[in-house]
Amino acid sequence: MITSINQERVLQPFQGMKDSYNKAMYKYWTVQRSTEVYAAAYINQAKEEAKQSFMQDKRERAEQAKKELNAIYHELKDWSFEDPYLSRIDKQVITTEDKVLAEMQRDKEMKLLEAEMRATEETEDFRRLLVRYGSDKLFHDLITAEMRSRAQRAGDKGASFIFCLQS
Repeated sequence: MITSINQERVLQPFQGMKDSYNKAMYKYWTVQRSTEVYAAAYINQAKEEAKQSFMQDKRERAEQAKKELNAIYHELKDWSFEDPYLSRIDKQVITTEDKVLAEMQRDKEMKLLEAEMRATEETEDFRRLLVRYGSDKLFHDLITAEMRSRAQRAGDKGASFIFCLQS
C-alpha cells in the first residue's frame, strides 16, 4: 500500500547526513584556520579531499535510496486486486441476482468515492482513499487518474501529487 512509511524508507539513508558533512569538513576547517602553518596548496588539497569525501558519501546514500525505491516499485508492481463480486458476496455459488446487487453496491461506492475526491485537496487524503479503495482495480485507476489530472492542472505545485503516485 502507498503510505508515508514508504517515504520514510526512501529518506532513511539520508538521516545523519549533516554529521557526515561535519566529519568530512572537520579536517579542512582545522587546516584552513592555520594559514600560518600550512601552505595554500595544502589547504586547497584538504578542501578538495573533504569535498570528494562528502560527495562519495552522498553518492552512496543516493544509491541506497535508489535501491529502496526499486524495492518499493517492485512491491507495488505486484499489487493484486480483489474480485469485485467475491468481496461483496458471502456465498459459494454466485447467482445473477447476487452480481446485480454487488454491481449496485459498487456503483454506490463509486459515487461516494467521486464525491470524496471532489472534496479532497491534500495528497495525504488521496493516500487514505487509495488505502481504503485501492484493492479494487477500477477504484484504484480512478483515484490515480484524478491525482494525475490534478498534478497537471497544478503545474509546478503538483509535485506532491506526483510524489504521492510514485510512493
